[in-house]
Amino acid sequence: MAIGSRAVHEQLGAPTSRGRPIGETRRTASGPFNIIFIIGLIFITGAFTAQLESSRGGAGAAVLQIVTLLTGMFGVGVILASADARRFAFRCWPVLILVVLAFASTPLSFIPAQTLKKSFTLLCTVSFVLAIATKLSPMECIRLVVRVMVLECLLSLIWVVVFPDIGIQNRTGIGIREDEIGEWWRGIFSHKQGLGVVAGLAIGLIGFYGRSIFGSLFIRVGAILCCLACLIGARSATGILVAIVIAGALYSLYYAARSARGTRQLLVNSILIGSAASYFIWSRGYFQSLPELFGRSSDLTGRDVAWTIAMDVFDSSGVKLTGGGYAVGIQHMLPEFVYVDNGYYDMLMQFGYIGAAVIVAFICWTLFFARKLIVRTPRELAMISVFPLAILLSLAVLNISEALFLSSKNICTVFTVLAVTTIVRVREQLDAGEKRKRGFVRPNPAAAQLLGSQGRARSVLYGG
Repeated sequence: MAIGSRAVHEQLGAPTSRGRPIGETRRTASGPFNIIFIIGLIFITGAFTAQLESSRGGAGAAVLQIVTLLTGMFGVGVILASADARRFAFRCWPVLILVVLAFASTPLSFIPAQTLKKSFTLLCTVSFVLAIATKLSPMECIRLVVRVMVLECLLSLIWVVVFPDIGIQNRTGIGIREDEIGEWWRGIFSHKQGLGVVAGLAIGLIGFYGRSIFGSLFIRVGAILCCLACLIGARSATGILVAIVIAGALYSLYYAARSARGTRQLLVNSILIGSAASYFIWSRGYFQSLPELFGRSSDLTGRDVAWTIAMDVFDSSGVKLTGGGYAVGIQHMLPEFVYVDNGYYDMLMQFGYIGAAVIVAFICWTLFFARKLIVRTPRELAMISVFPLAILLSLAVLNISEALFLSSKNICTVFTVLAVTTIVRVREQLDAGEKRKRGFVRPNPAAAQLLGSQGRARSVLYGG
């Protein structure tokens, strides 16, 4: 059963029969904004990219470039239009550092034009998500993104039925292996893994947040069935794994966040240490049969061999310190059949050891404050406070078999930015509450927007 009692549901800012949640007039976006957010999210998560880029005459590619530019302009415009939005975006500086890193790799790239183009696309994606976070509360951001993911799964089902030559990957000639039997769905995405990851994440998030995403049980069940159909049709072992991991992370961290403050730190540390130990044991050759449970070989469908070859080439490439550039790496040096389907190796080959150190610092920053959020935040906000760390753990697992970290257009990049914005937003509210308790600021009911009951919010955030 999804976690989502009426009390908690109201506290998260969801509409209730008792009226408008506190802070809605300040943070809830208007209808036109929501439409722009939905359309923009569909494109920045990678939907329709391959279909438009491969269209005849280049018209589709031009449309894609225009949409990318418009999303970036909209995001920057929303941020610059408000002093509060500018301050908030500045406080999200860790994710902006990643964009700067991408641009900084351009002069050192093997294909500078490609790196510059992808860096600009990444900037547009990050700006657009930051704009969403300035207009919506953390729970509203989660709700919006998950609903868009469900919409993408629904559109993918339609594409598979109505446009099978586009929606079924086998019929496109992309990524076909002779040992595979049957058909893979890719829907509106470029590859079956894109559909599988979106469907898997959506299932896990709906399973946890429940009616905070869809108030109607009928719609909620329908959404899960739609995503499940896409997950099965895509035959994505990665999607199945990430659905299990995100749900498991959310529920276990929620249990820790709802515990007494004295035991939270112990529980969260145990979860993190257990996760790290599990990966260490697996990487040392134990549990090699685990991938077979998901219908894949113990070498992750040849990825293990490809990683070894890629690292051998990288070690002798002469760019170990600086890498081959964002979105370029050393792919042109690798044999034609070798692809680096691993986010960690891919990060190293794009940015080298110097850039990788910056990214590791970003991960450590996110991990530290995501953990601190759970330990420090009142239990009434547990459903929000667990989100950043659960996302981080899920993306850590996901990038073992897919190179998705810091992709210019991908749902993982969207969630990476949302993890940072959630940390920053909740910290802002908690800091404001602490200042109120100490008498430094006057009461500000809008600061309690993360909750749905004004009196309860005041008692939680202000201690009154």
